[in-house]
Amino acid sequence: VDLSGWGYETGGGYIGITGEAIGSTVIVDDFGGGDYSAGLAPINDDLIVFRAHETYLIGGEGPTNTGTGGEFTPPRLLSGDIGCINARSIVRIPPGIMFQSRKGIYMLSGEGPVYVGAPVEGALSGEEVTSAVALTDSHEVRFTLASGITLVFAYSAQAWSTWTIGGLAAC
Repeated sequence: VDLSGWGYETGGGYIGITGEAIGSTVIVDDFGGGDYSAGLAPINDDLIVFRAHETYLIGGEGPTNTGTGGEFTPPRLLSGDIGCINARSIVRIPPGIMFQSRKGIYMLSGEGPVYVGAPVEGALSGEEVTSAVALTDSHEVRFTLASGITLVFAYSAQAWSTWTIGGLAAC
């Protein structure tokens, strides 16, 4: 799935991919009401749709940047109780996609989400992730929190650390 030149929008239980060049929206699927959609992420040749409590996979070529051709497959449920609550936490790294769920930080690789955030559970509790950045040269993901704490995941070692930088409130 090539999402270059496309954005996304959600509302009323649907998620759509918007082609800026033609001002149109291709409805990926109407998921019904209830849960909100938190974001999209490409993985391999598929598209991951994150909702607050669910994670779906959509395959297929999808439309071109002009909105023509291609179709998506029907959504396939990867998890019925793990979803993403914060689009700013979605980050793609070579092993998969990391994101913040209501149960902590997960990594999606293979067939479903895997909990990897146990070592930083206390630091993340009640916090909002304000950004997530992949530093592939150093094999790290950095999640910044509203409090100024940075959670660092060294994915090659599967190890977490935390950084606190003082004086940020004065900046």
